[in-house]
Amino acid sequence: VLLMGAGVMVQSLVALRHVDTGFDPGHVLTMDVTLIATRYPTPAQRSAFFDAALGRIRALPGAEAAGTNDDLPFDEGSSQTLTLEGYPPQRDPVAVQARQITPGYLEALGIPVLRGRDVLENDQEVMLVSRDAAKLYWGTDDPIGRRAALPFSQTVLRRVVGIVGEVKQRNLIEATTPTVYFYTREPYGRATFAIRTSVPPATLAQPAIAAIHAIDPEQPVGGVRTMVGV
Repeated sequence: VLLMGAGVMVQSLVALRHVDTGFDPGHVLTMDVTLIATRYPTPAQRSAFFDAALGRIRALPGAEAAGTNDDLPFDEGSSQTLTLEGYPPQRDPVAVQARQITPGYLEALGIPVLRGRDVLENDQEVMLVSRDAAKLYWGTDDPIGRRAALPFSQTVLRRVVGIVGEVKQRNLIEATTPTVYFYTREPYGRATFAIRTSVPPATLAQPAIAAIHAIDPEQPVGGVRTMVGV
């Protein structure tokens, strides 16, 4: 379904309304930003851009929460295994979905923190694990406070600060997917913004794009859509 939101063509994934996905798709606007590499060559520059963009978007009238993720549910995401500090390697470790997020992402999608806490702006290298991911890797042990590494950055040990609810990451048909969410001050050059709104989300499309262009008028913004047609 396509909606016209303040002059912007906004796609809506209406099927989500009728399925228990583990998150709340109502009143959520999303948009994709891939930074121009030559303009943002360092992690510090990328981090500063996304911090500034989220600050502006959160300040928009009608925006209740906002954060970023490298891959939204149902997008092609990363599947990885964990290496646990203080535990022997598992013989046949099960891969879990791995997502890079910022503070505000869980709130924007309505993913509950079951125990512990969400990631915070002043965190350095931290991780959230879904309930099933915690059982797969730590068994009956409490993972909160323990550290683990992902394969692409084995030298970076991230501390688990919370356990969160399960989400359907791959599609609407399969069961929920064990997932880890990590936060780092060295973000990728691309991110998807998720914005929870108190107004029809399509009406925030143009203001959200304008917030990006207030920082960098040449920065492209794509993939603008609502999660359900509201």
